[in-house]
Amino acid sequence: MVASETVQIAELGRELARAEKRASRRGRAEDWHRLRTTSRRLRGALLVHGEALGGELFARAARRAKRITKLPTEVRDLDVALENLAALVEASRGRERRAARKLLSALEHKRDRRAQNLARRLRRDRPARSLARKLRRGARRPAHPETPPALTLERCAQGVLAARAGVQGWRDEQALHALRVAVKKYRGALMAVGEGSEERLAALQTAQQLLGEHHDWSVLAGRLRKREQAARGRKARSAYRRLLARAEEEQRARFARYCAEVDDRLSSLIGARAPSRVRAAPLRRSPGRRFTASPPPGSSGSP
Repeated sequence: MVASETVQIAELGRELARAEKRASRRGRAEDWHRLRTTSRRLRGALLVHGEALGGELFARAARRAKRITKLPTEVRDLDVALENLAALVEASRGRERRAARKLLSALEHKRDRRAQNLARRLRRDRPARSLARKLRRGARRPAHPETPPALTLERCAQGVLAARAGVQGWRDEQALHALRVAVKKYRGALMAVGEGSEERLAALQTAQQLLGEHHDWSVLAGRLRKREQAARGRKARSAYRRLLARAEEEQRARFARYCAEVDDRLSSLIGARAPSRVRAAPLRRSPGRRFTASPPPGSSGSP
C-alpha cells in the first residue's frame, strides 16, 4: 500500500467537509443527497485502504463516516416521499387526491422542521470537518495494511450473493434492503480499488437505484397504511387504500425491473457463482391508471 491511497482518503474527507458545509447552509434536497453519497464513497475507500491509517484511526473513522451517512436519512426519506406523493397527487382524483395532498402538507412541515434541526446540529458539531482533520493527520503517517484489496472485494462480493439468495419476492422488504446495502458496499469498494469498468459500475448502479426506489415506495406505503388505519370514515379509509394500492404497484414494478434487467447478471458482474435467483411475484394492476414517477433526488441512497 502506498501513501497515495491514504491521500485519497484524506481528499474524500475534505470533500465530505465541503458537502457538510453546503448542507448546513442551504439544506436543499441535493445537498443532503451529496452529503450521503460522499460519505458512502469515503466509507468505500476506508473499507479497502483504511488499514493504512492504522487500526485505531481506521476503526474510529469508519464508525464516524457511517454515522454521518445516517444523519440526513430522515430528511432524505422525506424528500423522496414528497416527490412520490406529488406523483400520486397528479395521478389521482377526488377524495384520493385530497388524501394525498393532506399527507403531502403534513410531510412538508415535518421535513422543514427536521432539516432545520439537522442543519443546526451540523453547524454546531461539524462532524465531517472533525473527521476530515483526523484523516488528514493520519494520511501523513500511513501504516501497512493487513488485508489485500482483492480479499476485501471478494468478501463484499460474497455478501452480495448471500443477500441475493435470501430474497423471496417483492414484499420481502428487509431482504431487499439488505441486498441494496450489500450492492452499495461492493460498488463502493470496487470504485476505491479502481478495477470496475464503466459498464460494470453502471449495471451495479442500476441495481442500487431500482432497489432504492423499491425501498422508497415501501416507506411511503407504510405511511399510507398508518393513515388508512387512523382515518375516520369509510370513504377516507377507501381513499388511502387506493393510494396504498398505487404505491404497492410501484414497488412491484421496481422489483420486476430489477429482476428483468440486473438480477441474473449479478453473479457475472461480481465474478462469482450465482445462488438461486430471487422469486418475482406476478404483477397485477391496481385500481386507477398506471403511472411511473420520475426518480427523486437520491432515490438510491441509504446507509
